[in-house]
Amino acid sequence: KRFSGFLLLLYLSVAPCVVISSLQSEAPPHLQQSRSANERHKEEHTIQQLKQIAYNHPDGSAEMISAWKKVLSVDKRNLEAHVTLGWALLTSSPHAEMGIQMLEASFDSARVTPTIDFRFPQTFVIAATVGRYRAQRSEYTKAKKFTELALELSKLHTTSTKKH
Repeated sequence: KRFSGFLLLLYLSVAPCVVISSLQSEAPPHLQQSRSANERHKEEHTIQQLKQIAYNHPDGSAEMISAWKKVLSVDKRNLEAHVTLGWALLTSSPHAEMGIQMLEASFDSARVTPTIDFRFPQTFVIAATVGRYRAQRSEYTKAKKFTELALELSKLHTTSTKKH
């Protein structure tokens, strides 16, 4: 009888949690949408705060790198974090490969949103850097892909600067 009393007591203490949990997951669609909009707003606010921290510290500093890593923990598809953190890690030899991978991801729509904008001259520099790094590591397929992209971007930017 003591054991069954214990089970009853355990059930009574856990049941409300299960019921409350199931009620929360069965919220009406309009409340679910507002909650997800609220969560997105909180994420955007957090990202803005972390970006302020990152930009208020010197490039490559531990604080700057930590802030960008936190941005990626909030939004793993954040383009600005991939490019900025990738560039910072590239200058640190033990982390250069990770930096290159982040820069490569900036061109891949499956990994970042939005992808890097080809209209900016910096895009050429990033593609050329990734191509050169991959060539030096004898990874010729990737090297060719990014070197050819850099060549195409150089034509685009040469044409656009001649017009001005």
